[in-house]
Amino acid sequence: MHTQELAPLAFVPQLLFAGFFVKIDLIPPFLRWVQYLCFLKFAINLALIFEFGDGKCNLPDPSECKEFLDEDNVVEHDWYIYLAIVVGLFITFRFLALVALTLRASA
Repeated sequence: MHTQELAPLAFVPQLLFAGFFVKIDLIPPFLRWVQYLCFLKFAINLALIFEFGDGKCNLPDPSECKEFLDEDNVVEHDWYIYLAIVVGLFITFRFLALVALTLRASA
């Protein structure tokens, strides 16, 4: 089996649970927990904050930027939490990959 065949298993959940194409509120409640495993959600939140946050809005009506962030459930003052989660997920998944490779090499 080629790696390309397994790529959708990694990318489709990222797109689905990022809240960019499908609002998180439209996902069934029993599946919403998966969003916390998807780094893309938090990376998009950071990008939205840096693009549409306080003092960065280039729209004629600055309240539109605030509405846009509210629609996506982005809290501007939690940017450091989003950054910590992105870094934490990166380290966690790297560590899990290291463990998997170590176990495979010793078998």
